[in-house]
Amino acid sequence: MKRALLLTAALLLAATPVLAGGVNLNWGPTCWSQGMPQNLLTFACNTNTGSATMTISFATSFDQPRFMGIEAKLEGLATGQTVPAWWQMAPGECRESAVSSSANFLSAPQDVCLDIWGNRAVGGVIYIDREPAGGTYLARMTISYGLPAPISIWAGVEYYGCQVTIDYRKTVDAGACANCLEDMWWGLCSVKVSGTDSYELLSEAIPDGNPCLSWQVHSLPCGDFWCFGGLPARGSTWGQIKSLYR
Repeated sequence: MKRALLLTAALLLAATPVLAGGVNLNWGPTCWSQGMPQNLLTFACNTNTGSATMTISFATSFDQPRFMGIEAKLEGLATGQTVPAWWQMAPGECRESAVSSSANFLSAPQDVCLDIWGNRAVGGVIYIDREPAGGTYLARMTISYGLPAPISIWAGVEYYGCQVTIDYRKTVDAGACANCLEDMWWGLCSVKVSGTDSYELLSEAIPDGNPCLSWQVHSLPCGDFWCFGGLPARGSTWGQIKSLYR
């Protein structure tokens, strides 16, 4: 049985492109490298049904034989004088609970990006708006997922990390939140890939990949986007991350 499992893993790796370590971000339910890359999403803002999905994927630069989980950080940049009400999704805000996350990739294609979770991951998303600083108006998401027991992941293989879903509730009619049509940009600042005894902080795009997304506006070159908050000065342990979602 063990020999069969090792052979299966070897065949998967042989069929999967080997990449340098990095991250990818895509609009839609599949990873950027899958062949349906989408950097720009436009929405007519004329319905309360439906949703938009961002998919995060990553590849490490070294093997992690005791991988446990990830922590992804995204920042959103508004072009107006504040984060649009439509994007205010933190507790107590106009569209509270309109953002959710998942690490269930059982139905996703597995020929490019691979599913490491098997629908066993535990985690979620924390969403906050930041006060304006230096003329910028930001929103931030932190998404963390982990496994109940360690597994092995391999350097240079692109894995599905997590998805963020923005549903369209409170877009029109009574109680609607304003400025859905306002431009926003989202950048994937980092993905921390943690094991029981090591971690890697990924902040560069996979070669030929994509670390940023545009909403409504023309597609923004990712070189023009940077993470205003910078990278964390001190990383959290997986135990600290996991405690947020108990």
